[in-house]
Amino acid sequence: MAEPNKAMQDQEMSVIIAQIPDSIIDYLKRLIQAEKDWNNRVLIARQTDLKFNGGGRYVYESCAEREGHGEPAYFHAFRKLAIGHGIDGDAVLDYLGYEQAIRLTDRERNWAKLPF
Repeated sequence: MAEPNKAMQDQEMSVIIAQIPDSIIDYLKRLIQAEKDWNNRVLIARQTDLKFNGGGRYVYESCAEREGHGEPAYFHAFRKLAIGHGIDGDAVLDYLGYEQAIRLTDRERNWAKLPF
């Protein structure tokens, strides 16, 4: 069976999205943007670590307050509710541009605890 083209997939997804209240879609978009911002922040901090041989310092200082929180619970709740309504929550999140948050390495998370 042939893979449906992008226009067909977009049309099908727009029908699915129309079933979800606008307030939920708007909230998901804000959370997705926050995940993208987080990923960008981690990548910039990693570049700074490489440039100045920080060994995880810059990532720790700019990102440690969020680490350990994992993916926002709302994404999990959305997936669970979507399944109950016959909707593929992951497909909706992917369509909206979801990117999983970059996880910090052990060294980045624990930089302040390292012996110097």
